[in-house]
Amino acid sequence: MVELTNMKRAAERWRREGVRLLPPADDVAVVERLKGLGRLISGDVVELYRATGGMDSDMDSNCWSLWPLDRVTSENNAGGHPFLLFSDFLINSHLYGLRYESADESSVYVIGEDRPEKVAGSLDEFFHFSLNDPGKVWM
Repeated sequence: MVELTNMKRAAERWRREGVRLLPPADDVAVVERLKGLGRLISGDVVELYRATGGMDSDMDSNCWSLWPLDRVTSENNAGGHPFLLFSDFLINSHLYGLRYESADESSVYVIGEDRPEKVAGSLDEFFHFSLNDPGKVWM
């Protein structure tokens, strides 16, 4: 199992900020939902949704929102891009997508008006930056 220490720290901060989080999903449900999109799913993505079900129409103090699985599946259903979209900044000012790298990790890209830009090599690194240097991940 992949350990997302920084994501857990971020979730603790969200709770302190009063961000409404949805209940976590079990790993089988996460894998079934996301594999239905025809994409490879890394362990860190499964662990993310095992730890929290996403945000309930809220955003954190950085104006970033983690999408619940329902939105992940609806936003990615059409396909047409190499990323698994999973979050946004400032109500869709720009989106974040995951790119499968290995069985354990997906890298994170910001998708704005220009071409996608890699902002983190893994989800844990992404949450590290969001907690410590949000500018590195365009927040």
